Amino acid sequence: MPFTAAPRERNPRVWIGLGVVAFLVVLCCGGGIAGIFGYGTYQEHQISAAADKFLVALEDQQYAQAYRMQCQQARAQESEHEFVSRLDNQPRLESHQLSTPRQYQGNTVFEVPATLQYEGGQSRSLDVIVVGSSAGGGVGWQVCGTTG
Repeated sequence: MPFTAAPRERNPRVWIGLGVVAFLVVLCCGGGIAGIFGYGTYQEHQISAAADKFLVALEDQQYAQAYRMQCQQARAQESEHEFVSRLDNQPRLESHQLSTPRQYQGNTVFEVPATLQYEGGQSRSLDVIVVGSSAGGGVGWQVCGTTG
């Protein structure tokens, strides 16, 4: 019985083209996945930076500046004068150490574990609550209290 069609040679260009397309698909998908992880790391850094700036302002006794770094809800609970007076009557914060932020409520509220060292050798562990705010078009981060 004769062949219905003559056998053809395989064209190496087709296989090279398919390989290039497969490489581009992997590159694009891999770049998207890497971008998601990169954004998560960037966001974690921004959250930690907000807590760090707040605590550095307290260490430098820049209480009015630290007050303004807080979210609206925290400022509504205590006036700037009350905030400054309260901190003036407490031992002075000398240093702090932050740990990795963790989600507290949803995607916009995080807690940043902190160890605080006070004048006189006292230490205290607490969580700094950091919230996302959309003021100015992008997401910014503000301290909104502490727990612990």
